[in-house]
Amino acid sequence: MEEYLRLLMEQIRCRKAYPYIREEIQGHIQDQIEDNMLAGMSKEEAERAAVEDMGSPVEAGIALDRIHRPRMAWGMVVLMGIISVAAIIFHVILSRQIAEYSLTSGQIDDLAVGSSEFVRYTIIGFILMLVVYRIDYSVIARYARILVVGLMVMAVVMNVYLWEEHHKLLYEIAFPMMLLCVPLFGAVIYQYHGQGYGTLLKSVLWLMLPVIIAYRMPSLSLTLMLLISMLIVLTIAIALNWFKVSRRIAISALWGGAFGLPIIGLVLAYFFGGLLEYQKARIVAFFIGSEEDYLRNTMREIFQNSNVFGNNEIQWIGHVPEFNSRYMFSYLLSSYGIICGMLVLGILVVVIYKVFSISLCQKNQLGMCMGCGCGIVLLYNLAIHVGENFGFLPVSQNFLPFFSSGGGSIIVCYIMMGIILSIYRYKNIYPKHIDIQGASVKLTLDL
Repeated sequence: MEEYLRLLMEQIRCRKAYPYIREEIQGHIQDQIEDNMLAGMSKEEAERAAVEDMGSPVEAGIALDRIHRPRMAWGMVVLMGIISVAAIIFHVILSRQIAEYSLTSGQIDDLAVGSSEFVRYTIIGFILMLVVYRIDYSVIARYARILVVGLMVMAVVMNVYLWEEHHKLLYEIAFPMMLLCVPLFGAVIYQYHGQGYGTLLKSVLWLMLPVIIAYRMPSLSLTLMLLISMLIVLTIAIALNWFKVSRRIAISALWGGAFGLPIIGLVLAYFFGGLLEYQKARIVAFFIGSEEDYLRNTMREIFQNSNVFGNNEIQWIGHVPEFNSRYMFSYLLSSYGIICGMLVLGILVVVIYKVFSISLCQKNQLGMCMGCGCGIVLLYNLAIHVGENFGFLPVSQNFLPFFSSGGGSIIVCYIMMGIILSIYRYKNIYPKHIDIQGASVKLTLDL
């Protein structure tokens, strides 16, 4: 048996797959040996017969090598390249349109980044996507706790020392980077796999820490985004039986506590202090309207007057704040027509569909949970962005994935796509569960 396994493993080129393939084949041989011994063979005869039944070790190894090797989602990479080029073209044209208007310095400051910065961030993001793709996602998962703590510390430090003079930098960098906590949260709770209510409580604490920091920054939109996204990730983990708990009770308590208590707390904060004036105004605007409704009305006007093709000639530059980030979709409708806007929207829907498809078809549950975390963040921002640009939702911090300006959001989107590509790359390598804390997992970059 050992000689057979040695010859078979010599045909396997991906060393990450060695322990899993060897364990699987050895298990098959051992089962056959036991069956042969029950049939009356001696141990030596049973082992020889079991090995012979396995066939040629070289042919079996070559066949397994075709299956258990890294894959590259070339179609996804090409699609991301097309999206990147299209987004750059839109922003270059936008910068030329802005130059035709006489804007005040305050209006110029409202713009997140110029076209040159957008190009730079997009190129950096695309390169980071390829770098993250080359890193085994299980390695990222192994250091997930450190990375989450680092993101939270970064957000707190920037909030304390940069809020007064550089609050825009906080919105552009710290807020979007906190969204990386969502896929990393999936890796954190994976380390509690197979344990009970105590570790489920620890998972809830890991969920609440980024949410509390986001609330104190303060950003209600980021708080809600993190809360919902991480709740969904934790719900997926509970549904997959990661924890030895009653799934129905755990999920009901999780969502009931997550929304029941905050709603009560929000009502108390609204009437007895704890919310800033602009936060109160946004709550009022959402339910009964306010003076800020002109933004929602402007968005609806842009959509209603958009042509099938081309510019609708509505004067929006200088009248809509951050139109190259929070209102990027309305800019596309206004300047290029409904067909162009829906084409961009359709492409992003395809990308997000592929993200969930890769994640849900992944047999390794760590990859599944991390991938779904990335998909949830992208889908959430796309839905909120489109809803706000159609005038259905109040003003919030959001972005159109890969198209909105803002260095942090661009980098985050590409890093998440890198994680997805890494999950796809190793989809045929890892079994259902792996020990990411084990010594066999090493920090490697397959260059």
